[in-house]
Amino acid sequence: MAGALALVWSEYPDATGNQMIQTLLRHTFLNDGDLVRHDDHVGYGTVSISRMLQADPTSYPDENPLLREDARPTIEEITGGDPLPDAADGDADEQDQATVAADGPSPAGGFPGVPVVAVGAAAVAVGLALVVTVAVRRRTSAGPPPAARPR
Repeated sequence: MAGALALVWSEYPDATGNQMIQTLLRHTFLNDGDLVRHDDHVGYGTVSISRMLQADPTSYPDENPLLREDARPTIEEITGGDPLPDAADGDADEQDQATVAADGPSPAGGFPGVPVVAVGAAAVAVGLALVVTVAVRRRTSAGPPPAARPR
């Protein structure tokens, strides 16, 4: 997903981060310009780089569509039940750090609202991709096998 965003951002360098999120969600294989979340399994849909490149992200509002009041998942689901601190409150960072220190890590060491199984599956997928990449690089960098010596 990061690569797709980087490619689109290189085509539209004046777009803001919020506008890039807008185009990511609006131009999937399921969405062609509309901001529609389909369900909890596919969300907004699978990334479509070709659709993202066809739409100018600067035409979208400079606001994060995931932080709207009617967005799914809700802010409370993302933050584990705590509403986001008020941006006007200058002590929000200190308050957040104190809350984290007092509460400690989340149960099972995971991310709030993300099943531990999903985090584990993602870690296994990244590890497998790393192993395959190293194996392919070793095979191609070793060069051709040595020529057989005549006896």
